[in-house]
Amino acid sequence: MDGRVKPVIDRIYSLSQVGEAIKYLGEGYAKGKVVICAHHKLR
Repeated sequence: MDGRVKPVIDRIYSLSQVGEAIKYLGEGYAKGKVVICAHHKLR
């Protein structure tokens, strides 16, 4: 290990999907950060 921190993003949700993101976090399956993107519509 070289001591650097590597961020891990598990999923990205749009602002309109906040409810789904919170549900996903509550299920306990996230392996990294869950990101809420407020600037762009996602696929």
